[in-house]
Amino acid sequence: MLLLLQQVVQQQQQQQQQQQQLQHPEQQQQQQQQQQQAAALLRRFAPLVLPANPKKTIDLFMQKGYCPLPAAEVLQLLQQLPQQQQQQQQQQQQQQQQQQQLQQQLRERFLEHLLLQGLLHDPQIETELASIYIDRALAAEEAAAAAAAAAGSAAPATAGASPAPAAAAAAAAAAAEGEASPAAAAEEQRERLRCFLQQQSSYDVQKLLKKVEGSALIEEKAILYGKAGEHEAALLCFVRERKDVAAAERYCAAAEQQLLPLLLLLQQQEYDDMKKTNRLWRIPVAEAQQQQQQQQQQQQQQQQQQQQQKQQGYGGFVDGIFFRSFSIAGAKPLLKQQQQQQQQQQQQQQQKKKLQQTIQQQQQQQQQQQLQQRE
Repeated sequence: MLLLLQQVVQQQQQQQQQQQQLQHPEQQQQQQQQQQQAAALLRRFAPLVLPANPKKTIDLFMQKGYCPLPAAEVLQLLQQLPQQQQQQQQQQQQQQQQQQQLQQQLRERFLEHLLLQGLLHDPQIETELASIYIDRALAAEEAAAAAAAAAGSAAPATAGASPAPAAAAAAAAAAAEGEASPAAAAEEQRERLRCFLQQQSSYDVQKLLKKVEGSALIEEKAILYGKAGEHEAALLCFVRERKDVAAAERYCAAAEQQLLPLLLLLQQQEYDDMKKTNRLWRIPVAEAQQQQQQQQQQQQQQQQQQQQQKQQGYGGFVDGIFFRSFSIAGAKPLLKQQQQQQQQQQQQQQQKKKLQQTIQQQQQQQQQQQLQQRE
């Protein structure tokens, strides 16, 4: 664009020199029109070129014996140069911020995909992603609280009036425009955070607890306490901070389902010892999930071994009375091993049934005690 403007100025200068030599009025009028058009081009495009290359742009107005625009216009254009440069810098900064935000969003989506699909197990990355979700949830909660406060202050301050109708009207207006209300957006962010905290188990619980301490993320804090095995602290979050006994009961039911596979793996003596030392009530949910995964892996390995043994079979072929690679004497140890495995499985099943019965009895006793206390 700068080269084009230079060509326009040179042509305009040549035309002015020719105009001074010519005497015909029609030719002079035509050249004046061309000069006006060239000046209009300079007025339009010189402000765009000036911030990018000020030195070469000012040379357009410093031709020998000729200035394409009035001096006042050129001075005014130069006076606007700092403002234009600031605007360009602001635009560049905004573009950089947008690029950084886009890069961060793409990185988060990719990491989330890897973690949720089980393709990556990195405690540091899990902690980083959980921290991002917590920051978003806190920001969304602040925005929802600010919107509710603004709706309450905008409502008419009548005696006994409540800000709830105004907040409901604001939410309805946002829904009519196709946008989620701040409260709905905050709940969506919190639900995403809760799902992540429940599904993953390798993140740094203590670091995340420091981020949510003293905030409105009570349920999320209870999940973190449960992951650390501090079930009493998790229940206190619901009972004392939130004053929601039903939520505490739901937490107990969910924790029972998560810890039950680990309890069924315990021997009766281990169960009794853990119960006496109160360690039974401090089992981290993350530990239970890891042991459950290990148990599933062991079961898969056993199944694979059994399938391999079946595929191998007895081998060989029959030649008269004798086998080529197998004898009855060699089959006896295999039969004994199978019998021992069956006996062990039966014993484990019996132990599991006993544990389930004891757990059910304890639950019934607790329910009866709660009913008696309520009565």
